[in-house]
Amino acid sequence: MNRIVTFAYVAFAVWLLCWPVIFGEEPNFFGVGGSPWRKLIYDFQTLIAGILAICAAVGTIFQMERTERRSAERHEELVRLQTRTDKLKIERMFFPYFSQLAQHKKDIGEAAKRVQEAIKRDNSSQIFDAFDGFARRLDFISDVFAKKTWQDATPLFGGELTERISDLSSNIQLALDAMENARYSWSVLSKIYEYDRSKYATDLFQRSREIEDAERNYKQAMGSVANRLNAIENGLSLLFRELRELAKVYKIVIHTKRNESEKDDFFRSISDR
Repeated sequence: MNRIVTFAYVAFAVWLLCWPVIFGEEPNFFGVGGSPWRKLIYDFQTLIAGILAICAAVGTIFQMERTERRSAERHEELVRLQTRTDKLKIERMFFPYFSQLAQHKKDIGEAAKRVQEAIKRDNSSQIFDAFDGFARRLDFISDVFAKKTWQDATPLFGGELTERISDLSSNIQLALDAMENARYSWSVLSKIYEYDRSKYATDLFQRSREIEDAERNYKQAMGSVANRLNAIENGLSLLFRELRELAKVYKIVIHTKRNESEKDDFFRSISDR
């Protein structure tokens, strides 16, 4: 439709210029008489030619911009088609695991604080009931990294994101080892307590060097658990920063929703008594 209108305007302008020139009455020898339209065109032919040249240049510019815009749109469409497979891989990686990892990050961060508080109160034995919960969440994070959807998206990760995942996986294994070490240290300390009480029944406050060493090892083991949980929380924060940047690149909208009931179940065993 636009082409037809443009053609009609051009045809009308050509008719206005050509009709008087071809069919208009010529002036006499002294330049008197004749068609006024023909005389007007003859007197201002240079100006009219300049105006037409400017209009042609403006039209050319508009057409070039239109062509470039269409070319850019076609290029963007081709890029979208070519990257659609990659975007789908990233989307499958994000949903629903991103929100679940966010929940576990908050749980682990709070768990680290609870462990440190328990060590300060010297009642860290209360935390053992929650170790299984810690381990399940750490295992869940490791399982997410091993999911096929994550493995399929791995070639699309940058170097920093890949390094964050590797560091986080290492800290998870170290945290699990630290919890096992804490359990072992507590079992050793408990046996020494029982033996010490039976041997020194008349003085329950007496402590041997062996007990002091065991208590120190136990507190160090619990401190290691807290440090590893903190490292995992920090690692998850760095991981989420890189994942959000990845989502921006592929124009993916991500959401996190906190499930408070899961948090209550998780911390019920380590609540203050």
